[in-house]
Amino acid sequence: MNERHWKRAALMWPAAVSLVLAGVGPLAAGTEGRIVGTVVDRAGNPLKGAQVVVSAVEVELQETRTTNKKGQFIIILLDLSRDFVIRIGKEGYLPIEEPLKPKLGQTIRPTWTLVEGEPPREGIGEAPSEIDAANRVVKLYRAGQEAYDDGELETAIEKFDQVRELAPELWEPHMGLAMAYFRMEENEKAAAAAARLLEMKEGDVIGLRVQYEANRALGNSELEAAALAQLEVVEPGPETARRVFNSGVTHVQAGELEAAVGRFELAVEMDPELAPGYAALTRVYLRLGDQEKSVANGERAIELQPDDAGILHLLYGLYRGRGETDKADAAFASMREASPQYVSDQFHEQGVNLFYDGDTAAAQEIFQRVVEALPEHPQAHYMLALCLVNAGELASAKHHLSRFLELAPDDPEAATARQMLASL
Repeated sequence: MNERHWKRAALMWPAAVSLVLAGVGPLAAGTEGRIVGTVVDRAGNPLKGAQVVVSAVEVELQETRTTNKKGQFIIILLDLSRDFVIRIGKEGYLPIEEPLKPKLGQTIRPTWTLVEGEPPREGIGEAPSEIDAANRVVKLYRAGQEAYDDGELETAIEKFDQVRELAPELWEPHMGLAMAYFRMEENEKAAAAAARLLEMKEGDVIGLRVQYEANRALGNSELEAAALAQLEVVEPGPETARRVFNSGVTHVQAGELEAAVGRFELAVEMDPELAPGYAALTRVYLRLGDQEKSVANGERAIELQPDDAGILHLLYGLYRGRGETDKADAAFASMREASPQYVSDQFHEQGVNLFYDGDTAAAQEIFQRVVEALPEHPQAHYMLALCLVNAGELASAKHHLSRFLELAPDDPEAATARQMLASL
């Protein structure tokens, strides 16, 4: 299954459903073709002891294998100028017989699914039609999956619908429909198909993923939350962690910080490598006044994502507030290295806000750091000069005003800077 087809969610065909996996790889030589096949039941479990016979059409050429405990077999065909037929059978299952098309100099890796049932006794008139019907279902499903892989979604839906009508007891076509409709952004139909899948196969991960994503897109928050709650039980890993994280963001947007903390904590528990989860906890704990947890999560976020300038900025402020100047210096150095533009924009803006809030001492420290990191930043020189005038350090103020005018002689504040220089 080629994952490039997916938008938003990573909704993939599970191995248990895949009837054909068309992977290829080079062989050492020439005219032969290799088949590395797998035989499974409808639940995707490997079938050991299935009999596999590959025969050439119109020529007495036959290869016979028995599947191993992984349901696998290997056959190498040396003369691909022939047409071949494969027959697969196992006691308790309906047999499969269909054309086989090896590829010259390549390996194909198909998977065949056997459907439960007893092969009919000879002489019973209805028997061939039962076998034909089972084979038709498998072929239709395979055609639907191939169309899905190729992005031919309307064809895939048509094939899956035919399978659903021929074999209403199967859950697989409902999965195919749910995924195809979701890719077409027909979210109501996707959610409905996923609901039918979940009725037949309770707790199915793909069905729950589609339910979550489709209802999220539709704004059905209760159904979205219900699907996510089930995913947290049946698939508590990185995929679900991402969705749990999103639910935490929703709580933050609603101002529900305590609830958001719970979701973010669950997300990083499910995926300890989820850097955005620790970054979110850094910010939320800071808003809640818990600096210890804010620092701890910020440090973990930086371990995973060292160039997160926003978190380095927060850590700088937290370290500075705790008197940990060495750590504050290191955080600023890392922020400057990670993103000079961030220092120019966001860090400088913090200094401006501090200045106009009346905290000129703190603003002066910010502008001093910006000037040291970015000597060509004219506004930082100007704002630092204002802070220095306020502190009575007039000689230094004149230096930075002069530097500001050198860098930005046409700046809107240039006239003010000249007047200040004349009066100092």
